[in-house]
Amino acid sequence: ETRPKDEVKTMSGGQRQAVAIARTKLTDAKIVLMDEPTASISVRQIAEVLDYIRQLRDRGISIILVSHRMPDVFEVSDRILVLRQGQIVADEIKAKTSMNQIVSYIVGAE
Repeated sequence: ETRPKDEVKTMSGGQRQAVAIARTKLTDAKIVLMDEPTASISVRQIAEVLDYIRQLRDRGISIILVSHRMPDVFEVSDRILVLRQGQIVADEIKAKTSMNQIVSYIVGAE
């Protein structure tokens, strides 16, 4: 949805996010930090981003995914760490927890 000569400063939030994600393909990173990569993008683009995260994982690259979108987190994560007010309140293996459990940590119910 973007053209090579488009300037990033003129792009929408979703387009900027796509450019930032595409830039990770230009490096030989061992760890990639993604802060809300599926915010402000279309459903189709969300599927592409999640697929790309899986590709990175399959290549042995560690991904730190910061997100409030629990379905996305549960779709691509192996391990979930919850920070609340700057403190680690949960460190769970995805297969041993549930979305409801993680949300309870986030809101302070646990």
